[in-house]
Amino acid sequence: MNYLGSGWSDDVLLLFSIAIFTILLLFLSLTLWIVKKRGLRKEKRIMAWVYGHRNPFFDMLLGALTHFGSLKILLPIDLALSIAAVEEGYSRVVLLANLGFFAAVISAYLIKFIIARERPNEVLSAEELPQDPSFPSAHTLQVFSFSIMLWLAIVSMSESMHPTLALYLLLLASAVGFSRVYLQVHYPSDIFAGVLLALFWGVIFAKFCIY
Repeated sequence: MNYLGSGWSDDVLLLFSIAIFTILLLFLSLTLWIVKKRGLRKEKRIMAWVYGHRNPFFDMLLGALTHFGSLKILLPIDLALSIAAVEEGYSRVVLLANLGFFAAVISAYLIKFIIARERPNEVLSAEELPQDPSFPSAHTLQVFSFSIMLWLAIVSMSESMHPTLALYLLLLASAVGFSRVYLQVHYPSDIFAGVLLALFWGVIFAKFCIY
């Protein structure tokens, strides 16, 4: 029996459907907002304010934490956790969690190159900036998606909600997202888009893949 999916009522399924629709609508609205370049001056002012409040401690801390959104860090962790879970007999959960994670990552990069938003360049030079487009933030999407899928997989395997783990994962993912603005490599809307896209695939995983 699976904790999340046991005894789902039509009302719960309706709520999940509404959640999927709402997240998708927000993401599409944000994408249209980006394409039309609305609010860009406000975003630049936010980034200038953040840059004006930088200090050596947060430079070091957020400079380190930002790497937890990189696939170079997440993929080895994912591989190790997947192997351990498969050895415990949870191969189906591992498969579905990885499908959800990689679907999120692939969709993010497809959208990146379709929208092709330029990186913020008020502080860093073109040589210092990542070479891929800015929207959505892949680091943010990856760490949020990984955290969501990990939590859902653990809930599925243990039949417990693990709220403390969820909080720690949320704090880590949020710190990574903020670090991308702090380090001046993403606009705030890129971060928000990454979170929305991760939530979208997380809800789909919970609704359709866990029973």
